[in-house]
Amino acid sequence: MFRKKTPPPAKSTDLRYNAQNRSQFNFYSSQQQHPDKDDKGVGFQKTSFKHGLRLVPSILALGVIGISVLMSLTLTSKPRVSTVNNQASPYRSLEDYAVAADKLLSQDLRNKTKLTINTDKIETELRTQFPELGAAVLRLPIIGRQMNLVLSIDQPVLILATPTSSYVLDSTGTAVSDTNSINPDILSRLTVVKDQSGLKIELGKQVITKETVTFIAEVTAQLKDKNITISSLTLPTSANQLDIRTKDSAYYIKTDVAGSARLQMGSFLAVKEELERTGKTAAEYIDVRVEEKVFYK
Repeated sequence: MFRKKTPPPAKSTDLRYNAQNRSQFNFYSSQQQHPDKDDKGVGFQKTSFKHGLRLVPSILALGVIGISVLMSLTLTSKPRVSTVNNQASPYRSLEDYAVAADKLLSQDLRNKTKLTINTDKIETELRTQFPELGAAVLRLPIIGRQMNLVLSIDQPVLILATPTSSYVLDSTGTAVSDTNSINPDILSRLTVVKDQSGLKIELGKQVITKETVTFIAEVTAQLKDKNITISSLTLPTSANQLDIRTKDSAYYIKTDVAGSARLQMGSFLAVKEELERTGKTAAEYIDVRVEEKVFYK
């Protein structure tokens, strides 16, 4: 009746339950802290793809800018041609100069870019090919691709006629063209000088001095101002001499192109007036080459 009671042993089911709960908790905790590797890889790939798509417009824009920059550094061969102060082009059309420049530029691939083009060489070759060019300047565009070719054209002043051919001279006395290449309307307005001295004429080379050209222009203007018509101008074999024949006169005037045109024409006009006043005339020539002295025959 008085037997000591012992506590009942813990149920084995409780122990198994607690162990099972701990195991399940550890499993889910591990799942939350370390998600499955396959799921993580798929998520990363999707994120990278979306990020790459967002970069496409930027990449395309950079590509377009790069191509535009490269294109802006290239040049077209045929330039746009203009003249200084809109000078006339009496020898040939501006298109002829453009075609010649295009041909020269196309001979070297380095002339296709702004960084490698040799403008000095092209300008020199153009002036050599066209003696009438006083200057030729190639201007490179900042943004566009077509160059500008600016020309300074020496205008024709007189015609030098030899026994075999005729040449057009500019203000410096350089032979810039033969008469066959010039419009007849332009030729009709030029002073003609006959050469009997045997000058060697070569296109692009100076034939007579600039002072001679200026002298001829001055005596022509002075006689025209006095309503005296010139019938011929001749360079004889004598050095620096220019013979002038006027209309309705049997004599010619001997002048010195190295002297003053104003003084020599003044002397001639004074003698002419004196001869006409006295009823006399020169039969062969009036020589005004010596300053302040006049000889006539």
